[in-house]
Amino acid sequence: MLNDYDARTDIGLAFRAQGEIEYDYRGRAQQRGMIHKHFDGLGWKVLAALEHVDIDDDFYFDRINQIRMPSWSKGRVVLVGVAGYCVSPVAGMGGSMVIIGAGRIAEASDGTVPTRPLPSRTITTNCTPLSMRFRRGLPVMAWQRLSQ
Repeated sequence: MLNDYDARTDIGLAFRAQGEIEYDYRGRAQQRGMIHKHFDGLGWKVLAALEHVDIDDDFYFDRINQIRMPSWSKGRVVLVGVAGYCVSPVAGMGGSMVIIGAGRIAEASDGTVPTRPLPSRTITTNCTPLSMRFRRGLPVMAWQRLSQ
C-alpha cells in the first residue's frame, strides 16, 4: 500500500498469519520485530522500507480482516463500498469499487427514499460480476507464491 502526499510516500507491509497473533498492542519493539521476522532477507526495495520501520515515529501496526458474506443486503441495510465488496484489504481497489458500487446501487433504485428493501439479488447482480473481475485480476500475493 503506497500513499504519496506532501513529498512523502507511506508504505504498508502485510503478512499472513494462521490464527490470532499474541502481541503487546503498545509494544512497538515487539511489533517491529515481527515485521523483520517476516520481511528480512527479501532484498530489493524491502530493505529500504525496513530501515524506516525501525526509525519512523508514525509506525503503525494492526491486523486487517476480510469477512465474506453470502449477501450484501438484508432488509433496508446494505453494505456498500469497501464494507460490501472489498476486492482485497491490500489490493488498492477500494476507492474505485466505492464509486462504481454506489453508481450500481443508484441504478438499481428508482431515486426515491426506499420504503421497502431493494431485493438482495438486485444489488448482488449489479455488483458481484465487477467485484469478481477485479478479484481475478489481482496478482498472486507473495505469501501464496512462497507457499507453492
